[in-house]
Amino acid sequence: MNDSIGSLIGLRLRQLRFRTNISQIEWARRVGKSKQAASAWETGRADLTATNLLKIAAVLRCDLQYFLTGKQFAESPLTTWLRRNLCFVVRKR
Repeated sequence: MNDSIGSLIGLRLRQLRFRTNISQIEWARRVGKSKQAASAWETGRADLTATNLLKIAAVLRCDLQYFLTGKQFAESPLTTWLRRNLCFVVRKR
């Protein structure tokens, strides 16, 4: 991932986490990752896979477009389906 893109996505991830009032440890646990991975993603020090970004969007209940545009859109049918199905998988861990 390009450093500027990774940093931008990380910044938006951090902002969204603050707005949803969830701790870094909590969303990392729900995604099935460590706090260290969450911190690295939020600071742009580590690459985010599409799968992990989907899981994060599901946990934080946001549309994927937010990470790229910074604008929260009405949830698309695909994002709704992913959130419902991925949250079930994430909760099972």
